[in-house]
Amino acid sequence: MKPTLPTPNRFRREGGLTLIEILVSSALLLVITLGLTAMFNQTQRAFQTGLRNADVYEGSRATMDLISRDMEQLGRSSTTNLHIVTNGCLPIAQMLPDGSTRMHQFCFLAQINNRWTGIGYKLTNSNGVGMSGLMRFATNYSSSLEAGNLVRDFDLAWGEQLRPVCDGVVHFRVIPFSTNGYPPYDLAGLVNISSFPQPGTFVDPATNYFDFANCVPGYVQLEMAVLEPQTLEQVKGLPSTSQLSYLASHVNRVHVFRQQIPIRAAQR
Repeated sequence: MKPTLPTPNRFRREGGLTLIEILVSSALLLVITLGLTAMFNQTQRAFQTGLRNADVYEGSRATMDLISRDMEQLGRSSTTNLHIVTNGCLPIAQMLPDGSTRMHQFCFLAQINNRWTGIGYKLTNSNGVGMSGLMRFATNYSSSLEAGNLVRDFDLAWGEQLRPVCDGVVHFRVIPFSTNGYPPYDLAGLVNISSFPQPGTFVDPATNYFDFANCVPGYVQLEMAVLEPQTLEQVKGLPSTSQLSYLASHVNRVHVFRQQIPIRAAQR
């Protein structure tokens, strides 16, 4: 029997990949890598957006709760119980579903037992054009007669008399309603006597000015729009001539909050 001789190497067929197969594999690997990278970036952006929104929601809801707790104590006296006036801060040029943006500030008397406390919320235009910081004012009065100085004290309040509450406010509006749900004026802009029959109520819808004396509204609707902190820092770095146009083009960075506050002292 003859032994089997090994096949020479030159007659063997070596296994491997051709150049075309390598190019196709590389292209597929590149597509998979790009897809995973895009998915990771999208997830990262969504995570960062969620963090920013959580900060805005937490701070804004805390502010709304603070104002709500204060306004629920609104009392009835012979002086001005609730004073709402348009602030001088220039609002952002954006439209909300039920109208354009407003910048209100207001003060009111809160009664706790026999003690009268004057509380107010004022906007300061320290952040730049179209953005304001919300400040809280509070002072005590020994009697309802002394509490008649509330509006004067609130208008003159400044510096250490004000405490910062919220930053980056671009819309702040307070709308009073009667106990039956009607606003204090009709479509013609006249005082709705049937809703607020008590004397001393003055309403001027053209300037959004409300002054309730000898009576209190049944409900107050509070609206507040806050800019995201990151966008707020970006706007602060822009010149004042460009801030309004930048804010108007970044509507998706503004978060709107609305709450209806019942007044305990109102006659139901």
